[in-house]
Amino acid sequence: MSRIWLWICHQATKPRWPLWLGVFLLVLTAPALFGGLINDDLTQRLILQGDPALADTFSSPFQMFDFADGDPERTQARIEKGHLPWWTLPELKYRFLRPVAVLTHVLDYQLWPNSPWIMHLHSMLWAAACILVLGLLYRRLLPSMMLAGVALLLYAVDDSHAVPIASICNRNSLIGLFFGILVLYAHDRWRLEGTIAWAIGACVALVVGLLGNEGTIAVGGYLLGYALFVDKARAVKGFLAILPYGVIVLVWHRIYGQLGYGAYGSLSHTDPGAFPMTFLSNLPGYGASLFLGQWLWWPAELYLVYPLWVQWAIVVVALGVAMQVLRALLPHLRREPVLQMFGLGMMLSLVPAATTLPDDRSLLFIGLGAMPLIGVLLVGRTREGQEGVPTARWLLRILVVCHLVLSPLLLPVRVALVDLVGGLINDVVHAMELDESRLEDQSLVVLNAPVMGIAPNISIIRLGEGVPAPARVRDLGPNFPAEPLTLERRDGHTLVVTRPSGFPHLFFRGQPEFQYEVGDEVVLSDVTITIEAVTEAGLPQRVAYRFAVPMEDDSLQWIVFDGKRFVAYQPPGVGMSETL
Repeated sequence: MSRIWLWICHQATKPRWPLWLGVFLLVLTAPALFGGLINDDLTQRLILQGDPALADTFSSPFQMFDFADGDPERTQARIEKGHLPWWTLPELKYRFLRPVAVLTHVLDYQLWPNSPWIMHLHSMLWAAACILVLGLLYRRLLPSMMLAGVALLLYAVDDSHAVPIASICNRNSLIGLFFGILVLYAHDRWRLEGTIAWAIGACVALVVGLLGNEGTIAVGGYLLGYALFVDKARAVKGFLAILPYGVIVLVWHRIYGQLGYGAYGSLSHTDPGAFPMTFLSNLPGYGASLFLGQWLWWPAELYLVYPLWVQWAIVVVALGVAMQVLRALLPHLRREPVLQMFGLGMMLSLVPAATTLPDDRSLLFIGLGAMPLIGVLLVGRTREGQEGVPTARWLLRILVVCHLVLSPLLLPVRVALVDLVGGLINDVVHAMELDESRLEDQSLVVLNAPVMGIAPNISIIRLGEGVPAPARVRDLGPNFPAEPLTLERRDGHTLVVTRPSGFPHLFFRGQPEFQYEVGDEVVLSDVTITIEAVTEAGLPQRVAYRFAVPMEDDSLQWIVFDGKRFVAYQPPGVGMSETL
């Protein structure tokens, strides 16, 4: 064991270790302070500032997480403006009840509306607060101060937390995590001390957490683990003790649904109640990718990039790794019931995380249980002075490299990349070659957008900067990943666009039940879109756009991506075709 590791283990036992780790996390994530507003931050800024351009869609700050509310008329109104693409499912629902998180953003725009760096600092402080309360929880539950300190270090430097910390609009995840940890801490105090105030505090923390982020429901896995393995009153009474939390979740879920919140029709969020078979078919692959992302520094979001056979290979690899990890952990699990609690909580946290597309940002609650398990393998004992069973050297080396070398080195890099990658859309919009003289009265027709989110954000970005924005945006389909597009001009009004592999629309019409069929039409005020061919997966492959006016009309402004930026474009002549 190296001197550095011995020093870390020694420092981990000191009272101020959680405080120093909180400060260390602020240092590692400091690049976020240089970031601006990106992606959903821009829309939320307009909502919170009451911009009249969005007033007919968002009448209250508490609608800032209403990305789509399931109302076909309101969805149609947003499609008309181009804030949603034409292929959006009319009944699409992507709406979340997060009033506690909203209040923190309202505070931002009341006190420092023109200082994004303070908004980022606000999110960073939530992350640091999570480390402080997690330090309290680990030190209460884990069998040694050393193990608690090492587990807390592993969690604090985990680079998978970059997006929740660096993206202002993702602050809600940190808020849910903070109150979820408080639930476990207060519940343990109640069960050991018998003070009813702690029971009330745990229930209040759960309510606040759910109203900050629905992902707080993942704490239920840890409560169940506590009841089964840790509660001194044994499993039956321990289970009865967590029933109040179940009642809270049921009431919350009922109100949540009655108020029209939830997700419907988008593959990025799958409601297990509405689409059980889709969810169950996703669970093995999504869960495997998230498991590897937590244990072996595997970017979970890469899962969807690979073909089906590679996805199944990921599942097999994850099972193999899980078996090796379980084999190494088994002696420790037998000795320490609290590790069984964290192990069960980690595995059950994979279930709510798998309702969304695999992404490292979903690892917050999964890591809560994983880090004590990784920590006990690295420390090599569950109590100071008691030797543990030797762990396979290859596994230890991988864990050390992933969690003690790569993670702290990459956390600031990934934080910086959040702004860099997110800001690419802003940069592309800023670089567009536009004729602004009549833009506010025109439809901006966008061809071969290289990223799915560019076209819907054109108006949002320009409105936020106080420059002319198009009356409407017409995205003729994103070209991601890039491949040749064929354009055919049939007559003065009709342009046919063909993409061999089909136009992707995961986020707006993702469920298999909602795929397009040949002959389907979307009618907008200035264009009628007809599906002429689809792929085997149901993606639009050949689409005809019939404009209400000739394509050369002054009410239309065309732009095309030339590989570097969007430039002005002239549609091909009648009867002509070309490939982009």
